[in-house]
Amino acid sequence: MACPSLAMALLIASTGPLPVLAAGRTISPLSDPASPLGGVQSLQLLANQQENDEKEKKKKKKKGQQKLNQSERERTYQEGLDKGKDKGANKGYTRGYESGWNDRKAKDKDRWKDWDSNRWRDYNRNKRNIWTRRVVVNNNYYSSPSWARGPGWYNNRPWGGNWYGVSNSPPWGWWVGQSLVWGITALTTAAIINNAIDRAIARQQASIYVPNTNWQLYYGSVRPLAQAGVTFAVNNGYGSYQMEADCEQGLLNGEVPTSAAEAQLINAACQVTFGRGA
Repeated sequence: MACPSLAMALLIASTGPLPVLAAGRTISPLSDPASPLGGVQSLQLLANQQENDEKEKKKKKKKGQQKLNQSERERTYQEGLDKGKDKGANKGYTRGYESGWNDRKAKDKDRWKDWDSNRWRDYNRNKRNIWTRRVVVNNNYYSSPSWARGPGWYNNRPWGGNWYGVSNSPPWGWWVGQSLVWGITALTTAAIINNAIDRAIARQQASIYVPNTNWQLYYGSVRPLAQAGVTFAVNNGYGSYQMEADCEQGLLNGEVPTSAAEAQLINAACQVTFGRGA
Protein backbone atom coordinates (compact mmCIF):
# COMPACT_ATOMS: atom_id res chain seq x y z
CA MET A 1 0.00 0.00 0.00
CA ALA A 2 2.91 2.38 0.63
CA CYS A 3 4.08 2.36 -2.96
CA PRO A 4 0.82 3.52 -4.57
CA SER A 5 0.55 6.35 -2.04
CA LEU A 6 4.09 7.51 -2.73
CA ALA A 7 3.49 7.50 -6.52
CA MET A 8 0.30 9.53 -6.10
CA ALA A 9 2.17 12.12 -3.99
CA LEU A 10 4.85 12.51 -6.61
CA LEU A 11 2.27 12.93 -9.38
CA ILE A 12 0.46 15.66 -7.43
CA ALA A 13 3.78 17.49 -6.76
CA SER A 14 4.77 17.42 -10.40
CA THR A 15 1.46 18.86 -11.59
CA GLY A 16 1.10 21.55 -8.92
CA PRO A 17 2.30 25.21 -8.81
CA LEU A 18 5.67 24.39 -7.22
CA PRO A 19 7.69 24.19 -10.53
CA VAL A 20 6.45 27.60 -11.57
CA LEU A 21 7.39 29.15 -8.26
CA ALA A 22 10.73 27.40 -8.30
CA ALA A 23 11.57 29.01 -11.65
CA GLY A 24 11.27 32.39 -9.95
CA ARG A 25 9.87 34.08 -13.09
CA THR A 26 6.73 36.13 -13.60
CA ILE A 27 5.45 37.50 -16.91
CA SER A 28 4.88 41.25 -16.77
CA PRO A 29 2.12 42.78 -18.91
CA LEU A 30 4.61 45.44 -20.11
CA SER A 31 7.05 42.83 -21.40
CA ASP A 32 4.49 40.60 -22.97
CA PRO A 33 4.06 41.53 -26.66
CA ALA A 34 0.62 39.95 -26.55
CA SER A 35 -0.43 42.39 -23.83
CA PRO A 36 -1.77 45.84 -24.90
CA LEU A 37 0.65 47.51 -22.48
CA GLY A 38 3.54 45.45 -23.78
CA GLY A 39 2.77 46.51 -27.37
CA VAL A 40 2.81 50.20 -26.40
CA GLN A 41 6.19 49.83 -24.76
CA SER A 42 7.60 48.07 -27.81
CA LEU A 43 6.43 50.88 -30.08
CA GLN A 44 7.92 53.47 -27.74
CA LEU A 45 11.28 51.69 -27.71
CA LEU A 46 11.24 51.53 -31.50
CA ALA A 47 10.42 55.24 -31.76
CA ASN A 48 13.23 56.10 -29.34
CA GLN A 49 15.68 54.03 -31.37
CA GLN A 50 14.67 55.75 -34.62
CA GLU A 51 15.06 59.17 -32.97
CA ASN A 52 18.55 58.26 -31.76
CA ASP A 53 19.48 57.03 -35.24
CA GLU A 54 18.33 60.33 -36.78
CA LYS A 55 20.38 62.30 -34.28
CA GLU A 56 23.48 60.26 -35.11
CA LYS A 57 22.95 60.84 -38.83
CA LYS A 58 22.62 64.62 -38.30
CA LYS A 59 25.78 64.66 -36.19
CA LYS A 60 27.74 62.83 -38.88
CA LYS A 61 26.34 65.09 -41.61
CA LYS A 62 27.15 68.24 -39.65
CA LYS A 63 30.65 66.97 -38.94
CA GLY A 64 31.16 66.27 -42.65
CA GLN A 65 29.95 69.78 -43.54
CA GLN A 66 32.32 71.30 -41.02
CA LYS A 67 35.22 69.43 -42.60
CA LEU A 68 34.13 70.53 -46.07
CA ASN A 69 33.78 74.15 -45.01
CA GLN A 70 37.17 74.08 -43.34
CA SER A 71 38.67 72.57 -46.48
CA GLU A 72 37.04 75.26 -48.61
CA ARG A 73 38.34 77.99 -46.33
CA GLU A 74 41.86 76.62 -46.48
CA ARG A 75 41.69 76.31 -50.28
CA THR A 76 40.38 79.87 -50.68
CA TYR A 77 43.03 81.22 -48.35
CA GLN A 78 45.77 79.34 -50.16
CA GLU A 79 44.61 80.69 -53.52
CA GLY A 80 44.74 84.16 -52.03
CA LEU A 81 48.40 83.94 -51.13
CA ASP A 82 51.15 85.25 -53.33
CA LYS A 83 53.43 82.54 -54.64
CA GLY A 84 56.45 84.72 -54.20
CA LYS A 85 58.08 86.73 -51.45
CA ASP A 86 55.27 89.23 -51.01
CA LYS A 87 52.38 87.61 -49.15
CA GLY A 88 49.02 89.20 -49.87
CA ALA A 89 45.29 88.64 -50.14
CA ASN A 90 45.02 88.83 -53.90
CA LYS A 91 44.99 85.88 -56.24
CA GLY A 92 45.67 87.64 -59.51
CA TYR A 93 49.34 86.69 -59.38
CA THR A 94 48.82 83.37 -61.10
CA ARG A 95 45.83 84.52 -63.10
CA GLY A 96 46.42 83.39 -66.69
CA TYR A 97 43.57 83.09 -69.15
CA GLU A 98 40.82 81.06 -67.51
CA SER A 99 38.01 79.22 -69.25
CA GLY A 100 35.44 81.96 -68.79
CA TRP A 101 37.56 84.66 -70.39
CA ASN A 102 36.16 84.22 -73.89
CA ASP A 103 32.60 84.44 -72.59
CA ARG A 104 33.34 87.64 -70.68
CA LYS A 105 35.13 89.05 -73.69
CA ALA A 106 32.06 88.40 -75.85
CA LYS A 107 29.78 90.08 -73.33
CA ASP A 108 32.18 93.01 -73.13
CA LYS A 109 32.00 93.47 -76.90
CA ASP A 110 28.22 93.32 -76.83
CA ARG A 111 28.15 96.01 -74.18
CA TRP A 112 29.47 98.71 -76.52
CA LYS A 113 28.86 97.24 -79.97
CA ASP A 114 25.98 99.63 -80.77
CA TRP A 115 27.98 102.75 -79.88
CA ASP A 116 28.71 104.82 -82.98
CA SER A 117 31.39 107.51 -83.35
CA ASN A 118 29.06 110.30 -82.21
CA ARG A 119 28.17 108.46 -79.03
CA TRP A 120 31.84 107.83 -78.26
CA ARG A 121 32.63 111.51 -78.84
CA ASP A 122 29.86 112.50 -76.44
CA TYR A 123 31.23 110.05 -73.90
CA ASN A 124 34.74 111.48 -74.29
CA ARG A 125 33.55 115.07 -73.93
CA ASN A 126 32.01 114.28 -70.56
CA LYS A 127 35.42 113.64 -69.11
CA ARG A 128 35.71 112.50 -65.54
CA ASN A 129 38.60 113.60 -63.36
CA ILE A 130 40.88 110.63 -62.84
CA TRP A 131 43.51 112.66 -60.99
CA THR A 132 41.94 112.49 -57.54
CA ARG A 133 43.99 110.11 -55.40
CA ARG A 134 47.25 111.86 -54.68
CA VAL A 135 50.08 109.76 -53.34
CA VAL A 136 53.60 110.48 -52.14
CA VAL A 137 56.14 108.41 -54.08
CA ASN A 138 59.77 108.01 -53.16
CA ASN A 139 61.22 108.10 -56.68
CA ASN A 140 64.68 107.06 -55.56
CA TYR A 141 65.70 104.09 -57.68
CA TYR A 142 66.75 102.11 -54.62
CA SER A 143 63.33 102.57 -53.05
CA SER A 144 61.91 100.31 -55.75
CA PRO A 145 61.34 96.64 -54.85
CA SER A 146 64.23 94.29 -55.56
CA TRP A 147 62.56 92.66 -58.56
CA ALA A 148 62.47 96.06 -60.31
CA ARG A 149 66.16 96.80 -59.86
CA GLY A 150 67.87 94.32 -62.13
CA PRO A 151 67.87 92.62 -65.53
CA GLY A 152 65.28 89.92 -66.02
CA TRP A 153 62.82 91.87 -63.85
CA TYR A 154 59.84 90.09 -65.51
CA ASN A 155 61.08 86.75 -64.17
CA ASN A 156 61.87 88.22 -60.77
CA ARG A 157 58.36 89.50 -60.10
CA PRO A 158 57.05 87.73 -56.97
CA TRP A 159 53.85 86.69 -58.77
CA GLY A 160 52.83 84.85 -61.89
CA GLY A 161 52.55 86.68 -65.19
CA ASN A 162 53.21 86.26 -68.87
CA TRP A 163 49.52 86.09 -69.78
CA TYR A 164 48.97 89.70 -70.82
CA GLY A 165 49.49 89.88 -74.56
CA VAL A 166 47.06 92.49 -75.87
CA SER A 167 49.41 95.46 -76.17
CA ASN A 168 49.30 95.69 -79.96
CA SER A 169 45.64 94.98 -80.71
CA PRO A 170 43.68 94.62 -77.47
CA PRO A 171 40.45 92.61 -77.41
CA TRP A 172 38.81 95.16 -75.14
CA GLY A 173 35.17 95.57 -76.12
CA TRP A 174 35.35 99.35 -76.44
CA TRP A 175 38.63 99.38 -78.41
CA VAL A 176 37.31 99.45 -82.00
CA GLY A 177 34.90 102.33 -81.44
CA GLN A 178 37.24 104.44 -79.36
CA SER A 179 40.33 103.86 -81.46
CA LEU A 180 38.49 105.08 -84.57
CA VAL A 181 37.54 108.29 -82.77
CA TRP A 182 41.11 108.77 -81.55
CA GLY A 183 42.56 107.96 -84.96
CA ILE A 184 44.88 105.20 -83.78
CA THR A 185 45.06 101.55 -84.77
CA ALA A 186 47.28 100.00 -82.12
CA LEU A 187 48.84 100.55 -78.74
CA THR A 188 52.53 100.44 -77.90
CA THR A 189 54.04 96.98 -78.20
CA ALA A 190 55.36 94.94 -75.31
CA ALA A 191 58.90 95.08 -76.69
CA ILE A 192 59.00 98.88 -76.55
CA ILE A 193 57.73 98.97 -72.97
CA ASN A 194 60.12 96.22 -71.87
CA ASN A 195 63.08 98.00 -73.45
CA ALA A 196 62.10 101.25 -71.74
CA ILE A 197 62.17 99.51 -68.36
CA ASP A 198 65.48 97.83 -69.14
CA ARG A 199 67.01 101.24 -69.94
CA ALA A 200 65.53 102.78 -66.79
CA ILE A 201 67.02 100.00 -64.68
CA ALA A 202 70.41 100.39 -66.35
CA ARG A 203 70.27 104.14 -65.62
CA GLN A 204 68.89 103.58 -62.10
CA GLN A 205 65.70 105.50 -62.84
CA ALA A 206 62.54 104.65 -60.94
CA SER A 207 60.08 105.56 -63.70
CA ILE A 208 59.50 105.40 -67.45
CA TYR A 209 57.52 107.69 -69.71
CA VAL A 210 54.24 106.20 -70.81
CA PRO A 211 54.48 106.01 -74.63
CA ASN A 212 52.92 108.97 -76.48
CA THR A 213 52.30 110.88 -73.24
CA ASN A 214 54.19 113.11 -70.85
CA TRP A 215 53.17 110.91 -67.92
CA GLN A 216 55.68 108.94 -65.88
CA LEU A 217 54.83 105.44 -64.66
CA TYR A 218 56.61 104.26 -61.52
CA TYR A 219 57.04 100.72 -62.82
CA GLY A 220 58.17 99.39 -59.44
CA SER A 221 54.86 100.47 -57.91
CA VAL A 222 52.72 98.03 -59.88
CA ARG A 223 50.95 95.45 -57.77
CA PRO A 224 48.44 92.83 -58.94
CA LEU A 225 44.93 93.41 -57.71
CA ALA A 226 42.09 90.87 -57.64
CA GLN A 227 42.17 88.49 -60.63
CA ALA A 228 43.46 90.64 -63.47
CA GLY A 229 43.76 94.14 -62.09
CA VAL A 230 46.67 96.31 -61.12
CA THR A 231 47.23 99.27 -58.85
CA PHE A 232 50.10 101.64 -59.61
CA ALA A 233 51.43 105.20 -59.24
CA VAL A 234 51.85 107.70 -62.08
CA ASN A 235 53.01 111.30 -62.32
CA ASN A 236 51.16 113.62 -64.72
CA GLY A 237 53.63 116.51 -64.44
CA TYR A 238 51.71 118.17 -61.60
CA GLY A 239 51.81 115.45 -59.00
CA SER A 240 51.78 111.71 -58.35
CA TYR A 241 48.53 109.75 -58.21
CA GLN A 242 47.36 106.27 -57.37
CA MET A 243 45.46 104.46 -60.15
CA GLU A 244 43.79 101.12 -60.78
CA ALA A 245 43.36 99.32 -64.09
CA ASP A 246 41.49 96.24 -65.27
CA CYS A 247 43.75 94.49 -67.75
CA GLU A 248 41.08 92.18 -69.12
CA GLN A 249 38.52 94.82 -69.96
CA GLY A 250 40.84 97.79 -70.36
CA LEU A 251 39.29 99.98 -67.68
CA LEU A 252 40.95 102.80 -65.77
CA ASN A 253 39.54 103.37 -62.30
CA GLY A 254 36.57 101.28 -63.41
CA GLU A 255 35.80 103.31 -66.56
CA VAL A 256 36.50 103.16 -70.28
CA PRO A 257 39.40 105.53 -71.13
CA THR A 258 38.37 108.88 -72.59
CA SER A 259 41.68 109.51 -74.33
CA ALA A 260 44.39 107.58 -76.14
CA ALA A 261 46.81 108.62 -73.38
CA GLU A 262 44.69 106.84 -70.79
CA ALA A 263 44.62 103.72 -72.96
CA GLN A 264 48.41 103.86 -73.26
CA LEU A 265 48.68 104.14 -69.48
CA ILE A 266 46.53 101.04 -68.96
CA ASN A 267 48.54 99.13 -71.52
CA ALA A 268 51.90 100.08 -70.00
CA ALA A 269 50.86 99.23 -66.43
CA CYS A 270 49.34 95.89 -67.46
CA GLN A 271 52.43 95.00 -69.53
CA VAL A 272 54.73 95.62 -66.58
CA THR A 273 52.47 93.62 -64.27
CA PHE A 274 51.34 90.65 -66.31
CA GLY A 275 53.16 90.87 -69.65
CA ARG A 276 55.76 88.60 -71.15
CA GLY A 277 59.42 89.32 -70.82
CA ALA A 278 61.79 90.47 -73.53
